[in-house]
Amino acid sequence: MNLINNKRYVGSSKDLKTRMANHFSGRRSNPHMQCAMRKYGIENFVFNVLEYVQEEDLIRVEQFYIDTLKPEYNICSVAGSRLGVSMSEEAKAKISKAVKERVISDETRERLRQANLGKKASDETRKKLSEVHTGVKLSEEHKRRIGDANRGKKHSDESKSKMAANRSTCKVLCLTNNTLYESVKHAAISLNINLMSIYYAFRKADKSIHGYVFERIEKLEESNLEFV
Repeated sequence: MNLINNKRYVGSSKDLKTRMANHFSGRRSNPHMQCAMRKYGIENFVFNVLEYVQEEDLIRVEQFYIDTLKPEYNICSVAGSRLGVSMSEEAKAKISKAVKERVISDETRERLRQANLGKKASDETRKKLSEVHTGVKLSEEHKRRIGDANRGKKHSDESKSKMAANRSTCKVLCLTNNTLYESVKHAAISLNINLMSIYYAFRKADKSIHGYVFERIEKLEESNLEFV
């Protein structure tokens, strides 16, 4: 990574020591990197190991980081491809499938967070991310991996409150106006208050926030409630 402008390069190697030596000696065939090193000085570049993986997973993981970090110094956006060499559609499809089903560990998330510090996503990038994730359905294998990754983890009281409030059967009862809301989101919009304030109220002894008293309920038992 360039310490001056935060631009990055992502690559993979079976021999990390040799790979780094080649970069610093100028023997790598990446004109973007070499020009940048000459311009800013080698001392203003740092190499970080994002993850150690098995040899057979190198290309798949490299593609994941290229897609995630969008490194500016990479000549090609396809992992493992040399300049001017195209991968088959089958190979691209396999890498794409593997990247989409990849479950990120907490350690990897932290490394990605550190790598993105100081970088702001453009409106176009945010829009693309939104479009990519809209309507995405997880495969059964992906769901299983996520379940395995989270198994045994302890959640904070705040996390438990959020997860409980987001269950499909959860409704929000406002005792102040005797109104039942379909969800936390609906209650927040209707009452013009912050959604997180309602989550906070759930954890308080008196269940109150901003002059309203809330109760999380699973079943509708009262017949005199107005449903919103």
